[in-house]
Order: sequence, then C-alpha cells, then structure tokens
Amino acid sequence: MSDWKAPNWLRGLEIIIGLVAVVLGIIVPLMPDVAVETLIFLLYLALLFIGIGRILIGALFKLLPLGLRIISIIAGVVLLGLAITILAYQYPYFGTAVLISWLAIVLLINGITSIVVGGFAKVLANWIRGLLVVVGVLTIISSIIVLVYPDVAVLTLTFLLSLGLIWSGIDAIITGIKGAP
Repeated sequence: MSDWKAPNWLRGLEIIIGLVAVVLGIIVPLMPDVAVETLIFLLYLALLFIGIGRILIGALFKLLPLGLRIISIIAGVVLLGLAITILAYQYPYFGTAVLISWLAIVLLINGITSIVVGGFAKVLANWIRGLLVVVGVLTIISSIIVLVYPDVAVLTLTFLLSLGLIWSGIDAIITGIKGAP
C-alpha cells in the first residue's frame, strides 16, 4: 500500500461534499412541515455533489486501477445525469413516488460503487476499504427498502433516502481526511 494522498484541494472538496451530504441528510427528516418537493430538492442537491465527487475521484486519483477509476467516473456521470434529469423534469411530469424511486436508484448505484472500490482498491488501507464496503451496504439497504416498499409514506421514504445520503457523506468525509478515494 502506498503512502500517497490525494492533493489537498481534492481532499478538501471531498470533505465539503461529504459535509453537504450529511447536513442535508440530517436536515431533510427534521423538516416534516416543509413541502415534499422541497425535501426532494434538497436530496437532489446532495446527489449532485456526490456525483461530482465520484467523477473527480475517478479522473484525478491516479493510484486507483484504471478499471476502478472508470467505474467511479461512470457512476458519477450516471448519478449526476439522473439527479439533473429528475430536477429538470420534476413536476408536473413525474409523481412524487416516481421521483423518490429514481433517487433511491441513484443511491443504489452509489452504494454499489462504494462496494466495488472498497473491494478492489488494493492501494487503500484495509480499514478504509472496509468502511467503503460497510457504507455501500448501508446505502444499498436504505435504497432497497425504498424500492421494495413503495406504499410507505413519502416522508418515511425521504427519511430512508436521507440515511443513504448520510452514509455516503460519512464515506466522503473520512476518505477526504485520509486522502484516499
């Protein structure tokens, strides 16, 4: 394993992205009186940051194997593209349930990407790899619950999506501090 760390500006950006995701993931369920559309918008915002972070890690973290970098970039582009598409066509074209399902799919993709990077990035410390896998699993579980139980109240679904954002944000903060993807 190498002692190489990502450049400070990239580490700072990842920490900021993680903080935004965690803060928005915490704020969303604490605001039950806010319109569902506002809650969904806050979730989009966090997903946009996560997508950008994945793209930057894939493009700039040269110690990762090329395959993992490509997976990170593709996941980031998909996350970013879906989040922008959902935001651009939010209403009246889609119902709230469809929007929340799309958000769950975006988080599912992010969770899978975390597991793949954690499983195959041999340049990372074992504890970071383990953390990526755990965060990926928790994100996937949150997403799957939302997808499997669509009849659950919208605020409950939003809360579960918020948990996925919090897991992803914690992942970004810790890896930003350690200087690894």
